[in-house]
Amino acid sequence: MKRVLIFGATGACGSDAVQSSLAKGWQVTAFARTPDKLEHSHPNLKVVQGDTLDPEAVDSVLAEKPDAVICALGRGIHRDPCTKISSSTQHILDAMQRHGVKRFVGITSLGVGDSKVGSISGRLFQRFALKESIADKERQEAHVRE
Repeated sequence: MKRVLIFGATGACGSDAVQSSLAKGWQVTAFARTPDKLEHSHPNLKVVQGDTLDPEAVDSVLAEKPDAVICALGRGIHRDPCTKISSSTQHILDAMQRHGVKRFVGITSLGVGDSKVGSISGRLFQRFALKESIADKERQEAHVRE
């Protein structure tokens, strides 16, 4: 049976990843700051409370050596500079390397990397309303590429 670890399991994308993984019969570990927000319960679901900004918490859950990691971290629309997503992703990648976990799926954002194309109104929205979120997601993708 496949074992998957999902970071950001309480958000929209993470919740869908939990549901889809369970539907495939996989064992799922959902890592969440606020586990009470998780809307799923299932015999193959293990919920771990923790913060991805805490490298020890991330290392501890990755010590279980899942077959794959899904990173669905998000921060919504905020205009303030932040490195939460990119820093968290670096902690995840570092722990994966220490524990020999090879498969990583990262969900970033529209407006990052190859998805920068789009309508003029979409690009303006990305440039102004999502500027800081996109900058953090771009740093996240750079960590993954490294």
